Amino acid sequence: ALRLAARLLGCGDAELLTALNSRTISAGGEEMVICKKLPEARASRDALAKALYERLFDHIIFALNRSLAAVGQGSGRGAAAASSAGIGILDIFGSEIF
Repeated sequence: ALRLAARLLGCGDAELLTALNSRTISAGGEEMVICKKLPEARASRDALAKALYERLFDHIIFALNRSLAAVGQGSGRGAAAASSAGIGILDIFGSEIF
């Protein structure tokens, strides 16, 4: 699963693993890498999944609305019809807290 996720995100396996399992603290010109505990790593994984879901959902709605606007402009019904064409979806699952 890690390898597939890293490939889809366009990064290396090690980069993704490091991003999810550790954090870097800078203080006094020095950097310290601290390994996260299992619950923190899981929270990082879940936060990444939620952020990806949100961005994908927004992209799909934007693409649908852009397509509807293009269809409305070509329908001959004028600018008012084109500007009112749109879709809105309430995503009740994306806002849940786990």
